[in-house]
Amino acid sequence: MVAIPQGWGNAFHQLAQSGKAARPIINPMRRIDIDYYTQLIQGVPLLQVRQTTVSSGGTAQISLGPSGLGNTWYPVSATFSTTTGVSDGSFAGIYLGTVSQATLLNGQLYAGGGDTANLAVPSMGLGDLLVAEWAGAHAGDTATLQIRGSQDALNVVT
Repeated sequence: MVAIPQGWGNAFHQLAQSGKAARPIINPMRRIDIDYYTQLIQGVPLLQVRQTTVSSGGTAQISLGPSGLGNTWYPVSATFSTTTGVSDGSFAGIYLGTVSQATLLNGQLYAGGGDTANLAVPSMGLGDLLVAEWAGAHAGDTATLQIRGSQDALNVVT
């Protein structure tokens, strides 16, 4: 049996204190109502990374975008890479669009295996996506998209 040092009092679960097989006391987290999220935090660093496997045809696609009420992204760069690296020679493009369609070509790279594109996109809200596509990559490679910038988010005012 575990010996609890004297003076530690109620710092441990009741099972450890009693030495009996008692049912633990469970205190669920309090759900915070959406109305309490009223403080806007601006300039939070944005770093989002997503990976996928390149298909047998040498193509890959990754979509990233903000999620959650009040979350707004201000992306400034997109870094593309594959397992093969800069010798990959694949073509990569990034589009700004919505869930239903990617419409605006925002950048293209002729070194999709490892390069960074500067983005000039407006603020992105819920439902907006950055869609990256690779063509001519090595089948089976891992394609990685990294988005950097800043974001705004809602916080709870207590």
